[in-house]
Amino acid sequence: MRLSPFCPHGGIPVPCDEGVTGQSVEGIRQALRVFRQTDVDPAKLEITAMKGLKRTVRRYGPVQGHRTGLHGDRLLPCEAARRRICLPAHRRVLEHRVADLVEPLRDEQDVVLLDYTTDGDVADPTTPLSRAALIQLYMEGRWPREAAPGHRDKGGAARRPAPATNAQREIAPLSCPVFSRVSRVSRVSRNPAGGVARTGPWRPVRSLGA
Repeated sequence: MRLSPFCPHGGIPVPCDEGVTGQSVEGIRQALRVFRQTDVDPAKLEITAMKGLKRTVRRYGPVQGHRTGLHGDRLLPCEAARRRICLPAHRRVLEHRVADLVEPLRDEQDVVLLDYTTDGDVADPTTPLSRAALIQLYMEGRWPREAAPGHRDKGGAARRPAPATNAQREIAPLSCPVFSRVSRVSRVSRNPAGGVARTGPWRPVRSLGA
């Protein structure tokens, strides 16, 4: 559960908003999300119950983007928001809140991470970003490139990040050892009873709460 983006670790800096913190990664993402019918929601930053975080298009209309801070004057499209908001927040948690969970994986021969989606491509906005895939990328030293906060092109607009080369996909140094034994990120789905059902064969090695 501690690896879940809903987990209220507390004190997570809100990217693009100096001095502001949130309880969870998901709370930060939802707080900065802007819909056609409503703007940011600072209350999401304070939620610690792991529920009541979601803001849906059914209620608020289509997503317009993510604001650069609670009082920011620009909206970020999906990929830019992932790089400037989601990735830094996730990395902060991996480095400073759950290092004690990640560190022991050095001694495992096989690790399987479960999530509702397996897409770890930050540049692909057509599918939800898998948190389990991000954990795998982190452990393997292949963390996606993060856009520099406040970066603008000559016209003053946010510059769309160029596709990363193989070399750019790796960042170093990491604050924890690099691992290479994550054998699979498997997709799971909810069953009609509201539980979790596996899709395809998998062998649980250790419960990580991913």
